[in-house]
Amino acid sequence: MADCAAAALTILDTIGIARPVDWLGNAWGGHVGVFFAAGNPTACRSLITIATPLRVLSPPERRKVRPLYDTAPAGRPPTSGRVGVTAV
Repeated sequence: MADCAAAALTILDTIGIARPVDWLGNAWGGHVGVFFAAGNPTACRSLITIATPLRVLSPPERRKVRPLYDTAPAGRPPTSGRVGVTAV
């Protein structure tokens, strides 16, 4: 994760992003974002993670979310509808 966070910083530098960024990461991207924000506090203005547990799920928690994998079509979330994104 630390290598991925360092690579993200290199990419931002390479493309000329000099101000702090807002990091939105899902799963792996969320984990990388945590490392990025922790290692580069002046480069990260905000951090949002989705489906990024920072601890291992307990057996009861895994049993609770397992049915979602069985009901969702491959590659699609188990919900329908539109998701809105608002620029800040």
